[in-house]
Amino acid sequence: MNVKYIPFYSDNYSYIFKTEKDKCFSLVDPGGTKTVLKYIFEHEYLIDKIFLTHKHSDHIGRFDQLYAALTDFYKNKLNLPNHTIEV
Repeated sequence: MNVKYIPFYSDNYSYIFKTEKDKCFSLVDPGGTKTVLKYIFEHEYLIDKIFLTHKHSDHIGRFDQLYAALTDFYKNKLNLPNHTIEV
């Protein structure tokens, strides 16, 4: 399994992972929206699942913005208009 840790704020992490069978990465608790997006965009990771494990704002804050930015990135930057992200 390929796991990446994305630190944000002073004491939190988001994670992206994929198994050898997966074509795309899954994203877990993307609370640090700016930091998480920057990391994904820089590496051009393709996310097809997002897991939100609980409702604390440090784990789901600005989720709508993150989802919209990812959708736009895949459609317009990576030219994948039919890519979907399951939440």
